[in-house]
Amino acid sequence: MRAYLKIVPVELYGPEGSMKVHAPDEGSTVTLIDEQVANRIGAKGRRETLRVSSVGGNEITDENRGLSRPINTVHHLRPSNASDIELNDIVKRHFEIESLGVAPRKPSHDPEERALVLLDSNSVRLPSGQFETCLLWKSDNETMPESYDTAMRRLRSIEKKLSKNDNLKHEYCEQINNLLKNGYAEPAPNQSTSERLWYLPHFAVTHPQKKKVRLVFDAAARTNGKCLNDALLTGPDLIRSLLGVLVRFRQGRVAVSADIKEMFLRVKIRKDRDSLRFLWRNNMHENPQEYRMTSLIFGAASSPCTAIYIKNRNASEFELEYPEACKAIRLDHYVDDFLKSFNSIEEAGVFRNKFMRFIERQPSSYAVGRVTKLKS
Repeated sequence: MRAYLKIVPVELYGPEGSMKVHAPDEGSTVTLIDEQVANRIGAKGRRETLRVSSVGGNEITDENRGLSRPINTVHHLRPSNASDIELNDIVKRHFEIESLGVAPRKPSHDPEERALVLLDSNSVRLPSGQFETCLLWKSDNETMPESYDTAMRRLRSIEKKLSKNDNLKHEYCEQINNLLKNGYAEPAPNQSTSERLWYLPHFAVTHPQKKKVRLVFDAAARTNGKCLNDALLTGPDLIRSLLGVLVRFRQGRVAVSADIKEMFLRVKIRKDRDSLRFLWRNNMHENPQEYRMTSLIFGAASSPCTAIYIKNRNASEFELEYPEACKAIRLDHYVDDFLKSFNSIEEAGVFRNKFMRFIERQPSSYAVGRVTKLKS
């Protein structure tokens, strides 16, 4: 079920009492209450003619009492705890703008320290400017069971779904082709001696309102009781508090926003590519071809920590040249979204110019929004 107009429970106070009611969402242009409610709380005002036009063009005219009252603003923040959830729920919540859960920060422990050691020792900058790193394995002796048959069954399942929807099939094929075209995936070699050989099933997730299709690799799919995510560390929580980012964003009157395009895919993987294999074919009557990802995937347990570590490390390496931009990237980023505000358009414009000079040096593609004056 979709909610287009939200309500919030409030308590109205008047000279003669109070009453609990439901107020409409912030999209409303006028606040109306029933006459019985006004009489109960003792709200009085002079009578005026009220005309209400519906979406269908119908117009209702009646007498009403207008009442002007001073408005008191109360900022109320209620963080909620977000516990670990399955991949399908993660993907769904990725599309939910209203999901403002703040994950609790756990104290550092050995697995988190191991994750940082792996990132520190295996992350290198390539000649292209991109970073290359590894998957965050829980153990150096980690092995994976045979998974080809499971991936094949899932391929047939997604093919059956695509055969019933030409538009979905077209967009799905386009996403596979874009992975190959942009070098985010490559044909896999015929032979592999890796004890961590793993085939990832994949599926489509559609945004319920934008109709945007996202191809997701299912790192939570189990074969013989084990999945890829079972073998990977999540690493320390490096994601900035969404609540903190939003509160700082509302401090100024002028906004600058940006986002990193394809943030996970910009981070390359080399020695663990055989753990990121997948099956695909353009014609379901042909034998499937084997491919493997060359980049981080959305859905792997270690990907968020790895991507944010690389973002912050990249900013640290440029901090002497671009101190303001790099500090803002570390503090005012929520995953791939950048939000910062300033007290004036001039101040925001100066920062945006410095920020643009910084990102011109980056292999990651930033989409930078315009300088925008925020509503009071």
